[in-house]
Amino acid sequence: MFVLGIKMVLMTRIPETVAEVDNMPVHLGESFQLTIRQPGPIRLKSLRVNLVCEQTTTREVQRAGETKTDTDRRIIHQTNVLDLKETGAGHGEQVIAHATVNVPAGVRLADIEGRKEITWRLEVWGRVRGWVGFGHPYVIQVLNR
Repeated sequence: MFVLGIKMVLMTRIPETVAEVDNMPVHLGESFQLTIRQPGPIRLKSLRVNLVCEQTTTREVQRAGETKTDTDRRIIHQTNVLDLKETGAGHGEQVIAHATVNVPAGVRLADIEGRKEITWRLEVWGRVRGWVGFGHPYVIQVLNR
């Protein structure tokens, strides 16, 4: 627990990654331009961005005479859209990367009974040389046509 606390404090010293999207909302089957800006000073072993679609299904169930709510969370789509290796930026500089992100049209929902909620996000994962790693989720709006 102590080590986890130290890692959490160290993570707060890493400048937060900025994710910029050129067009929101985006529709299923379309693409958008992504720009990632990682302020320095930082020495990255890697910086990855994944496009993730998560389905949350909730349903009311009867158990022992009581009504309870069950929640099921599943990642139904995940694609790596950016993968940088060994890069860095000094004080006042930043690592900048661009990617074209394609949102697939044919993502299939998990066949679970209940009320379904779909969340799309960009997950930024960084590994810092000689330091702790970090992760940031950025929710994006994806619409059906």
